[in-house]
Amino acid sequence: MHTTQPLLAVLAGAFIALSSPVPLPSSDAQTSCSGGPSTGLWSLPTNFLGTGTARGRLVDSATHLTAYRFTAQLQDVATPCLSCIQGEVQGSLDDGTGGSPEFLVRGRYLGALFAGSGRFDLRVFRPTGGPAIGFLEGNFDDPPGTPGPGEFSATWRICP
Repeated sequence: MHTTQPLLAVLAGAFIALSSPVPLPSSDAQTSCSGGPSTGLWSLPTNFLGTGTARGRLVDSATHLTAYRFTAQLQDVATPCLSCIQGEVQGSLDDGTGGSPEFLVRGRYLGALFAGSGRFDLRVFRPTGGPAIGFLEGNFDDPPGTPGPGEFSATWRICP
């Protein structure tokens, strides 16, 4: 009998649990989840440790309507990789009905400096705090030297 099999099963289960971007909601909570595609404009910081912006819309797959407007600040972070870009993202999701944003987002972006393209991974939180209740993940393309902002495309899911 192999004594390592139970250990491997436990480690595999732990890896799956830790690599899940958002805790899986109960079956009751899944009925209130929404998600779909997202697109918008992505403007990388133009200088070292500078700031940029992202803005766009999140479309609900069920209704095909804009569910939230996304706005965020991109903050360049120093990296030892001279051909890489990376930074932090902080922003909000607003349904446009007035008042404060419905959700806050935060996460990171990482990409290739000379191409101006890469990937971002954001988590969605209630403004009051607590655990992540969703995600917004995708790709951006904002080549240096190109006039105007670049673009992003992503997918999102929120289970409030």
